Amino acid sequence: LGPVLRIDIKTGKALLGGPDGTGWLSGSSIKPLVVRYVAEIARQVSIPIIGLGGVMKAEDAVEMMMAGAQMVGMCTAALIKGVKHVGRISEATDRLIQDLGYASYEDICGLALSSLQNEQKEQMFAFHFDENLCTTCNRCVRLCPYESRSLKDKTMYVDMNTCRQCGLCFAVCPTGALKGVF
Repeated sequence: LGPVLRIDIKTGKALLGGPDGTGWLSGSSIKPLVVRYVAEIARQVSIPIIGLGGVMKAEDAVEMMMAGAQMVGMCTAALIKGVKHVGRISEATDRLIQDLGYASYEDICGLALSSLQNEQKEQMFAFHFDENLCTTCNRCVRLCPYESRSLKDKTMYVDMNTCRQCGLCFAVCPTGALKGVF
């Protein structure tokens, strides 16, 4: 992905090597995006998929396969840690699959797909607010990037016109007073 830019805060100069100081995202920074695309593709086709992008360790390979990849490719890991690292990841992946209680790669390929919705709904989830669990810490209000929440006298208000349903509000709730109901 890119081009992207990083600045060295000590020198004030670009850190990446392009002529204009830019470069490209690779490695672990792109893995969440690749996992999403692998899952999206796996739900629509029945041909083998190679998950390539961001696999740096065994856990990444397993995640990629659970999203629907039948095979996993690596580039950045081999460039940074050497070609022998690919073999180490392969062996660690075999062990991890067994440690997780699965017999084979086939057991995990596409495992997560059944937990994903097939189509985007107008409302992804509903909010459940339990005023008895609320401590009025206001994290959900303060951290909402869309300023969609307000809390008055332990009553939660949500402006659904501005709420993007990102889930940050219930992810930061320390007591579980605010939850997303899927």
